[in-house]
Amino acid sequence: MTKQDEQTILSDAVAIADKRIRAAAETKRLADHEASAPRRRLSAKAWRAAALKQAGHDAALIEVLRLVLTTRGAQFPAVASYVNAMAATIREREWGGIPTALTGAPATWRADREAAEREIAVIGGGLNLWSCICVSISDLTALDPSVFGDLDDVDEEQRQRAAVKDHADAALRTLAATPMEILRGVALTRGITPNPESNIAERLVAHELAGRPAPAPARPRTPEGATLLAVRA
Repeated sequence: MTKQDEQTILSDAVAIADKRIRAAAETKRLADHEASAPRRRLSAKAWRAAALKQAGHDAALIEVLRLVLTTRGAQFPAVASYVNAMAATIREREWGGIPTALTGAPATWRADREAAEREIAVIGGGLNLWSCICVSISDLTALDPSVFGDLDDVDEEQRQRAAVKDHADAALRTLAATPMEILRGVALTRGITPNPESNIAERLVAHELAGRPAPAPARPRTPEGATLLAVRA
């Protein structure tokens, strides 16, 4: 193998390392952005599905409850108050979302939960306070749809963020698999201490993300026992 061939191989190896560093840095930038981005708001569809799951019945009973409140609302003031209170709670974003695990309907300072629970039991028919929350969600959807977001699947966002992170981790592993001699050489040319080797890939990526800052100039070393004299003009 001629020296020219060796030089070509070395140049190609460094170019591959540079490409891997850029790829790892870009994917990490995307993963960090995803991790720090505000959570998307759940859609009315997601809220409604979660509330129905908690209520334990289908949407047909929601219309039954709405009919009761429309025609006989005066007989069930606590239920009507709870419906309005939970609508306000959702509208003011005081509630991040309905839990996936089955649980009791939440209390609110805006209404008497216990009184509403007694009244909904009188109405019967399988209705409960989660049914009231379903009505609250339907009312808000009709009156102010901007309250809700566009995220239909509560797990979709988490899956998306996890996929981006997995991609970034894979790119970092690819970089770390580059022969150490190449990584050490690239690190030295960029002013990065090659030791410890255990995290050299992470440090190369961090350096790339920082815009490849030039190393700080070396400070002059003064021999032991010597004193630097300032020369006045």
